[in-house]
Amino acid sequence: MICLEKVSVTYHPGSEAEVRALTDVDLTIDRGEFVAVVGANGSGKSTLAQLLNALLLPTAGRVWVDGMLTSDPRWLWEIRRRVGMVFQNPDNQLVATTVEEDVAFGPENLGVPPDEIARRVQEALAAVGMEAYRHRAPHHLSGGQKQRVAIAGVLAMRPDVIVLDEPTAMLDPRGRKDVLETVRRLHREAGITVVYITHFMDEAAAADRVVVLERGRVARDAAPRQVFGDRALLERAGLEEPPLVRLAGALRRRGVPVPEDFSGPDLEALVDLLCRLRSSA
Repeated sequence: MICLEKVSVTYHPGSEAEVRALTDVDLTIDRGEFVAVVGANGSGKSTLAQLLNALLLPTAGRVWVDGMLTSDPRWLWEIRRRVGMVFQNPDNQLVATTVEEDVAFGPENLGVPPDEIARRVQEALAAVGMEAYRHRAPHHLSGGQKQRVAIAGVLAMRPDVIVLDEPTAMLDPRGRKDVLETVRRLHREAGITVVYITHFMDEAAAADRVVVLERGRVARDAAPRQVFGDRALLERAGLEEPPLVRLAGALRRRGVPVPEDFSGPDLEALVDLLCRLRSSA
């Protein structure tokens, strides 16, 4: 679905402010995958996100979206239709006076017929659990609710891929949980390809794959259990183990036979594992 070939990005090239954000990045994301991208501040995560729907073009290398080269202007609008973006601050994506008008904004700009827009708005709000708020003003919603409306606005455009750039960074724990559960459900039930950029390791543990960026390069691309089991990598990249992985390690040190490859992604998974261990003891 998405392919990056030897991609580098340099900001302000040739000036005193020159910064190399990404260097020789090779990355492939298959249709239907849920891929998390993690890294310390300044590792290149947001730069990578903007490459995926041609908001930013590489200084060197190539980015392909479903066979379309992002640097080819002929494909710009089709690429942006197929790859929807959700950013850190939902207020930056909410533009209308009511929730349903906001969700309809994208399809209207695509020239979708009114009857189809109404159908898409209904389906998108249902998908994120916000049907009851369709006539509410977005500024009256909580942070987590606003982010779910922003996701619905992207869904209404019927993308093949959703890229979420730190979507829970400004939310409280409840809002974070709601947004992550929404994304996981969309991936599981609708088969949408998800690229989830985050600095919360417990959120990354929910993905199929975790890509670790370190100083603009891919340091590791593997399953969550492999990434979070590599303490040297996490320390070098300025990352921490997810809380549940740390808890699993503490249980092992106390003699509880929690598998070494346990990576979560949630408390229920650990509780279920402990119940099964107890019942088989």
